[in-house]
Amino acid sequence: MSELNPRKLDVLARIKRHPELQPFFFKKVRGLKWLNGLYKCGFFDPSLNPMPVESEDEGYWRVPSWPVLDYLVGTAPELEDVEYINKYLNIIRSVTRKAMELDTGNYRTWWQFAKIVRHIPVKYITSQDVELLAYWLRDKFDRMIIADELSKGLLNNLLVADVENSKELLLKLLEALTQFKFVDKKKALGNGKEPLLVVDEGHARKIFKKVASHIGKVVGQDGVEVFRGKIEEILAELDNDHYSSIWRPAVEEHPRNVRTKDPLDIFISAFRDSIDGYVAS
Repeated sequence: MSELNPRKLDVLARIKRHPELQPFFFKKVRGLKWLNGLYKCGFFDPSLNPMPVESEDEGYWRVPSWPVLDYLVGTAPELEDVEYINKYLNIIRSVTRKAMELDTGNYRTWWQFAKIVRHIPVKYITSQDVELLAYWLRDKFDRMIIADELSKGLLNNLLVADVENSKELLLKLLEALTQFKFVDKKKALGNGKEPLLVVDEGHARKIFKKVASHIGKVVGQDGVEVFRGKIEEILAELDNDHYSSIWRPAVEEHPRNVRTKDPLDIFISAFRDSIDGYVAS
């Protein structure tokens, strides 16, 4: 890993003393040659990841961006050497774990990390790393841009990867993207519970419509079982399987299927498509 000359080290010392210069510097600087110097100067310390700040207006929050991530995103396409790859992964891991420890987060940081992960070869990613991604998808303020980036990047990479752990990682990422919880129904809808996806329903339907069949082809029955398990969990809680002909008249796509934004409906469609892919393979 190359070292910076004294002049460049002086530049880093200056921008560290003057944080107001950092947004401009990190948008312009390029090249992995800077990484080690930035690392040694502490620019990637997990404590520097900015946390959400409550606004003066009650109920509103501001989520600051972390300028140094512009540099990481800009140089991620250059990642080939294992030493650099491990540096990037260590930054992602340490920052996420610190946020988990503090029970906080920053969706802007997670979004940038998701862009970086797209460029990290699958063979260097572990199942523990995917568990960190699952935490990003539970962010309090925004999860959609994170899910969108992960589905276009890492998910697609895993579907075509030919390495030993790719199927395990694909299943873990699928579990992360299908996370949901039960919440109290709004009064207008009556009493009881309803499932709420961590990824909003519109994004979830779009993601699974695109990849469910491929998941069935790539990981077979294990992929199918992820969607089946989600359906069974929801049905067990809601106890409304007896009325399935009402809330889901047709298994295939049909104009009578009107609850297209319902998580159960989304999982049924994904279950169907993943079976189609499994059978086709």
